[in-house]
Amino acid sequence: MLVALLTIVFLGGGAGMDLFPKSVQKNVAAVVEDESTAEAVVAQMQYVNRVGAELSKTAAKSFRTWRKRDLDHDAGPELFQEAIDEADGERMRTTNRVLDGLFAMKDQMSRSEWEALFATSE
Repeated sequence: MLVALLTIVFLGGGAGMDLFPKSVQKNVAAVVEDESTAEAVVAQMQYVNRVGAELSKTAAKSFRTWRKRDLDHDAGPELFQEAIDEADGERMRTTNRVLDGLFAMKDQMSRSEWEALFATSE
């Protein structure tokens, strides 16, 4: 039961994150007027998707670390807390990189382009 709960905690929030599927990326060319800006926006979307995918790898690593400690009869609470702190720190760093990517993308687009892109992507 403990392993199942930790799997949900570590893998549930954002694992396999794909904020910008290909369908959304294809809409960029129709919405963003400047071709080089459109290419930069798509590149930023792909970056955000890659960073999101890293979260899955980080979660899997955290789970393996937790599992090793779970199997170690002599592991005390401090070792589990260390694993939790490490996983939380990595998750926060990855989330910050995703947010930085989103704001960079937003800065490349006009308000009307932004609104049009996400209106067509609902």
